[in-house]
Amino acid sequence: MLKFLYYSIVSRQEHLEILPHKKDINLTVVLIFFFKKNYRSIYNYLQRLILNPKIRGFFINLELFFKKKNLLKSPIKLKKNLIELNKNGITFLSKIKSVNFQKIYHSLNKIDKLYSAYQNNRFYYKSKKSKKIRMGYIDTMNLISNEEILKLINNENIISIVNHYLGANAIFDNIWAWWSFAGNEKPLGPQNFHRDYNSLNFVKLFVYLTDVDENSGPHVFVKCSAKQNILTNTKRFSDDVVKQNFKKNKIIKIKGKKFKLFLANTFSLHKGLSPRKKNRLLLCILYSVNPSRGCPKVPILKIENLKYKNLYKKNKYLNKMYIKY
Repeated sequence: MLKFLYYSIVSRQEHLEILPHKKDINLTVVLIFFFKKNYRSIYNYLQRLILNPKIRGFFINLELFFKKKNLLKSPIKLKKNLIELNKNGITFLSKIKSVNFQKIYHSLNKIDKLYSAYQNNRFYYKSKKSKKIRMGYIDTMNLISNEEILKLINNENIISIVNHYLGANAIFDNIWAWWSFAGNEKPLGPQNFHRDYNSLNFVKLFVYLTDVDENSGPHVFVKCSAKQNILTNTKRFSDDVVKQNFKKNKIIKIKGKKFKLFLANTFSLHKGLSPRKKNRLLLCILYSVNPSRGCPKVPILKIENLKYKNLYKKNKYLNKMYIKY
């Protein structure tokens, strides 16, 4: 009976969502899954119906009324980032010396098994990749098991900006890393302009893990579009449609050397260009106030097995969806 419940209830709501180990499954875990899965499905469905930014803002403030707001005082040097993020929906961050980004790149670059979302939704091996495969997502467990990535997620400067921008203490909600492969300039899925509807109140941290120029698929972002009631439908938009509705100086291409970092509210219109000549590897971390559908239903990591215990204990609220204390 429990096995049946496991397969029927404890199942992924989104690609690469983390599930608990079978040895940790019991009736309590299954019931928690059942409740959270249904609650988040309803929440996700309802918030995706709220398309007008002003109306979304009303519900964000309503949501904040019930959330934890013990905000840290931002150091003065970060106020510029917060102002930029509030104004434009995007801000570019200085290099973080405490994180070994080279180590992150090497560990992710070695991973051969990838997931081809937006095509056949199957795992494949990069070393044996068909030329038709356009994108490759790295399994989530490989990402959260990397403690350099966990250190980045827990960086105090990033947390300070994120908390103040969202208006409450954020949670680490979800994480992705994916390859975009060169060779076909026809856009696929998120390579078309779109808005993200992960949650009502969220922001994403992007990290280029490879050099990104015109030939390697730069991120394209429409500044200030998160606040504008234009092209808010849950669909993809062509370049021509976006250019007709927004001024040229608002549409920016983000190029840069590897390890470039930026925070963005991706309810704003954005896309990743399809690489022409060089592959691109990108890391993306979602911070939110209310957990998205793909956020773990029960924590999967045990604090006693982690290296930087004090850091994670300091940010217990931030990490509560992933770390069991």
